[in-house]
Amino acid sequence: MQNAIELPPHASSMVESMRDIGYSFPAAIADIVDNSISANARRIAINFLWNDGDPVLAIADDGDGMDADTLLEAMRPGTHNPRGERAATDLGRFGLGLKTASFSQCRRLSVVSHTDSGEIAGYCWDLDYIAETNAWSVQPLSPGAIKQLRFRELLGNHGTLVVWEKIDRLMDFTSQRAEDLFNDHFDEARYHLQLVFHRFLEPMADERHLPRIRIEMNGLALEAFNPFFPDTDARQMLVTEDIPVEGSYVRIQPYVLPHHSRVGKDAYERYAGRDGYAHTQGFYVYRNRRLIDHGTWFRLIPKREITRLARVRIDIPNTLDHLWGIDVRKSRATPPGVIRESLKRVIGRITESAGKVYTHRGKKAVSQTTAPIWQRLLRHGEIHYVINHEHPLLASLRKGMGDEQNRMLSMFLRLAGENIPADMIFSDMSGDPSSLDANELEDADGLRTDLRALIAVLSESGFDEDAIRGHLVSVRPYSAHPEIVAEVLGESL
Repeated sequence: MQNAIELPPHASSMVESMRDIGYSFPAAIADIVDNSISANARRIAINFLWNDGDPVLAIADDGDGMDADTLLEAMRPGTHNPRGERAATDLGRFGLGLKTASFSQCRRLSVVSHTDSGEIAGYCWDLDYIAETNAWSVQPLSPGAIKQLRFRELLGNHGTLVVWEKIDRLMDFTSQRAEDLFNDHFDEARYHLQLVFHRFLEPMADERHLPRIRIEMNGLALEAFNPFFPDTDARQMLVTEDIPVEGSYVRIQPYVLPHHSRVGKDAYERYAGRDGYAHTQGFYVYRNRRLIDHGTWFRLIPKREITRLARVRIDIPNTLDHLWGIDVRKSRATPPGVIRESLKRVIGRITESAGKVYTHRGKKAVSQTTAPIWQRLLRHGEIHYVINHEHPLLASLRKGMGDEQNRMLSMFLRLAGENIPADMIFSDMSGDPSSLDANELEDADGLRTDLRALIAVLSESGFDEDAIRGHLVSVRPYSAHPEIVAEVLGESL
C-alpha cells in the first residue's frame, strides 16, 4: 500500500488496556505455569508474601532457562505469531501470556533466568515508568538488583523466576480483613491449579509413561484433582472416539461417574467439586493435557438432572487452536462445526448411560420384588406415583380394622400419593443426593422387631423364603443393613 503511515499505539494507554483483558487471579497464575511447563520444568514453586500490605508473588521453575537475548524477546508483548508452528507440547498461544497475565495483577514484573552455562539475565517491566515515559521501555536488571530481588533464592542452577510487585488488583483496603481476603485468592488459585494441571501433577491411566510435575504453593505440594473420579471401579468409561480434523485428531472420551450409593460419601462430595455435580457436568476440553474449558455442553443440550454424572474428556492439539477459538487467557474454547455433530452423537450415548445410573436402581426395586411399596401409573399421559394398596403389610393391617377405619386409611393413602413433595425432592437431589440416602442405624433392636413382624406377614401371605429375601433386600431401611436381615431371616425361617 502506498503512503502507508506507521501508527504505533501509545505505550501508556495500551499497557493499561492490556490489564483489562479479563484474567482472573487463578487464570493469571496458570498462564505463568504454562510457560514453566513448556520450558520442561519438573518443579514449580509459587510463593507469596503479604508483606504488610505491599504483597509480593514469585513463580520459580527448574526449566531450561533463557539467555539474555532469548529472555529479552520473551519480554516483548506478542512474541509469537499465534498462527505460527509450535512444538507439540507448547502450552503458549499468542506470546502474550507472561505479560498480559502479569500486568492484569501487578504493576511491576521482573523476570530472571539462569541457564546451564551459568548465564543469568534479568529484565523488568514497570508500568509506572511506562506511564511517565510513554515508551515501550523494558529495564535490564543489574547483578546487584537481581540479588536483592525478593524470592531470588528459589532460582536454582537453571530455570526462570517471575516476580510480581506492586500487586494492586487483589487488594481491598476498605475491608478490615484485607489480608484474609488476599489469602482467600490463593486458596481459590490452589483449587484452580489442581484442576487445570491435574494431568501433569498425576498423569491419567493412559499417560503413565509421562513424567509428573510438582507444583508447590508456599512449600505445600498441590494434589491433582481429576474430575473423572478415577478412584472407583463403579465409574463407567464409554468408548473412545477419534475425529480427524485437518490432519490432526480430536479425541473424545466419555465417562459416567458413579451413583452416590456406590461410593463413600466423602469421595462423592469431593468429586462434586465446589459447584456440585449439576454445574460440573459436561465437556472438559484439554489442549496438550492442559484444561482449557469445562462444565459446559456448548449449548448442544441444557444441563439436566439426568446428565449430572456425565463428563466428557476432549483432547485437542495446539495445531487446531484457530478452529477452537482459544482465547488469550486459555480459559474458553468453542467447538468447530466439523465436530459438533460428533459431539451431539456422544451426548446421545452418554445421556442413555447416565440415565441408567438412576433409572436402573428404580427398575430393580419394582421388578425384583412382588410387593413394591410404590407403583408408577400413567394416566392420560401424566405420571402418578401411588402407594401399593395390595402390599401384604397393608392388607394385614386392614383385616383388623372396621369399615370407617379402612375408609379413613384409604383417604390418607390417597392424600399421601397425591402430595409427594416432588419439587423438594428434586431440589435436594440436585444439591446433595447423598443426604437422602441416610444409612445410619439408630435403633437396631427396633429394626429387628419390625423385621420379624414383616417376615411373619409375608409368610402368611404366601411368600416363600426366596421371595421374602428378595423383598427385604430391595426396600429400605432393610436393604441398607443386610447383616441384620440375614440374622433375623436365619432365626425366622
